[in-house]
Amino acid sequence: MGASKIARDIGERKLTETALIKSEKMAAAGRLAATLAHEINNPLQAVANLVTIWARSPGLDEHGQEYAAMAENELRRLSHLTQQSLSFYRESAVPIPVNVEETIDGVLSIYEKRIEAKGIHLAKQYQAGGATIKTYPGEIRQVFSTLFLNAMEAVNAGGTIGVRVRKAVRWHNPAIQGVRITVSDNGVGISAENMPRIFEPFFTTKGENGTGLGLWVASGIVDRAGGSILTRSSVDPSQHGTCFSIFLPAKS
Repeated sequence: MGASKIARDIGERKLTETALIKSEKMAAAGRLAATLAHEINNPLQAVANLVTIWARSPGLDEHGQEYAAMAENELRRLSHLTQQSLSFYRESAVPIPVNVEETIDGVLSIYEKRIEAKGIHLAKQYQAGGATIKTYPGEIRQVFSTLFLNAMEAVNAGGTIGVRVRKAVRWHNPAIQGVRITVSDNGVGISAENMPRIFEPFFTTKGENGTGLGLWVASGIVDRAGGSILTRSSVDPSQHGTCFSIFLPAKS
């Protein structure tokens, strides 16, 4: 029994060390991406300005104007992506008002091409009327990013991801008002055996492709914001998928 306990402790320690190493690598990659985005942004703006001038040149024929307009659109999209990438790592010192719907759209724009490539149908219902919450923008973006990435990985090609935002009150305490964000998918679902563990640190069903930190970090962020997160899921072949429902209180 003693040898078994020692072996189990060593195994858990190795698992923790491996997950931490992966986490550090991801953090380093994130910092590098932010640095690259910052360095790219300045020359990108210069190129965008030059293309804008070129697009308005009176000497361009119809085809030239068409190509110039395409170049402008792609540069505008690239500039937006670099700004969104930087926003994940530029953190304010204090919580500030954040428009939930705009923040979600900003995160989704980063994964736009991935969503299109997989043929995912994105169903959005924004019913909060531009409601804001007071939080750290980078942290709440990380929460939404984790949920969207998990949903994209869970669904098959042609699957559906639903995003709903609405004003609401806290479960079991209607005196507390705020915003409820629901992210659902019709993916493979989470088994009843794994459901109790999805918010545990280092727990993952993705093997080498996962660190088991995403949902744990997300739940911690929601908790620190005074909110709550609930999950339901099904692996039934006739009706499978997962739904995360987050409540974030409005703060003055």
